[in-house]
Amino acid sequence: MQLLKDADGISIEPIGYNKNTANVFSVIEEKGEPLLQASGEIYGSVFT
Repeated sequence: MQLLKDADGISIEPIGYNKNTANVFSVIEEKGEPLLQASGEIYGSVFT
C-alpha cells in the first residue's frame, strides 16, 4: 500500500479502521433521506 504524502512530501499515516475521532463522517437528512457527509478535513475512505 502506498501512503499519501502532504505538501512537503512527508507520508501521511493512516488513522485506522473504525476511528472517526475527528467526526469527518456524519449522517444528515436531505429531502427526507439519510445522506453520508464527509467534511474533507482528513483523507479517508468508506467501504462496506
